[in-house]
Amino acid sequence: ISIWMYQYSGTGSRYLVSKDDGANSEWTFYLRDDAADPTLLLSDQSSGSYEARTYSTGLSDNVWYHLVATYDGGGGTTASDGIDIYVDGVVVDDTTIDGGTYVALEDLGEEVLIGEYGGAGAFNFNGSIDQVLIYNRSLSATEIELLYYSALTKYDASIFLWNFKIFFFCRCDLLTIGTTIDLRFA
Repeated sequence: ISIWMYQYSGTGSRYLVSKDDGANSEWTFYLRDDAADPTLLLSDQSSGSYEARTYSTGLSDNVWYHLVATYDGGGGTTASDGIDIYVDGVVVDDTTIDGGTYVALEDLGEEVLIGEYGGAGAFNFNGSIDQVLIYNRSLSATEIELLYYSALTKYDASIFLWNFKIFFFCRCDLLTIGTTIDLRFA
């Protein structure tokens, strides 16, 4: 799951993207508690248990963040080991949260909800969410970094990326066809 989010303000848990209608929970990507810790929670509805990973450093209000949660599909009581949380292209998850004896993620046919909780509305997100991407596989760290940098200038006006071309001349008799030239700038 990949999203860009900008939180105006909020207290308590705030749902970013989920398959949770309040009665049936599959998975939830949310900001946990008042600290706004990015968290991916996997629910095992049959056993009433869950596994989760979180980043225990909350996010600030009024800042765009690129958040990604990945899950490798491993089940059982160590399922949280297969979860990674990324903030702005960097893996940051540092805390496991679990409850009960988790067996497996269940497909209960719930709809994907963005920025809201399917139950009473107590966990709705107060802010902007953009570029929600849900993949059918776990992304690599390189792919996540590319996602982040590919959209960075849209969300951070202080970043200005230069695109330029370098032309250079050389004596062709010094190079053979297929020679690689390594250019480095300091």
